[in-house]
Amino acid sequence: YHHDAYELKNGNLIILTTNLESDSVADYVVELDRKTGKIVKDWDLRKIVLKVDSDLLEEGEISWGWINSVYYDETNDALILSLRNQNSVISIDYKSSNINWILGEEKYWSSKFKDYFIKGVGDDFTYPMGQHSVSLTSDGKLSIFDNGYNAYKEETVSCKSLKNNASYAIVYNLNLKDKTATIDWKFGGQEYFSYALSSFT
Repeated sequence: YHHDAYELKNGNLIILTTNLESDSVADYVVELDRKTGKIVKDWDLRKIVLKVDSDLLEEGEISWGWINSVYYDETNDALILSLRNQNSVISIDYKSSNINWILGEEKYWSSKFKDYFIKGVGDDFTYPMGQHSVSLTSDGKLSIFDNGYNAYKEETVSCKSLKNNASYAIVYNLNLKDKTATIDWKFGGQEYFSYALSSFT
């Protein structure tokens, strides 16, 4: 268990974890039966993305996605996952495990994922960067804490180099029919910068 979990209405728990038989860490999600503690369903994100593009991952890349947040989208029967290392939020169909959509810049993926992307609209639009804490508001909008740094194939940097970075609480309005998104609300700035973790309510 790491980072996050979500309690379903039936009491079962959706938990972020690692498949010890996998070549990567922090890219595995399981649903545990509340009464028995047994796994009743699982989602291996590594396998899910490799079905779309078998060449997506580099050899030895053990933390390509790094799921750090999970939320169950009851309306669409889907899991919404924050992939920190991909600077992306992704929706996975609960039953089929297929990808529904991706909110993130296309440069962090390959051209084979082009049909899944949600396009940002508006002069003030920004895509997620190193984000955490995905959820849906009561009216179905996507809420994240945008940490505001590039976590894609991240290399060690000095704290001083991040002094001008800024973090924001952001609420996105997703139009899934035409695959577009706008920013409905945004709050933060340099004084709220958080290199890792963080949330808001």
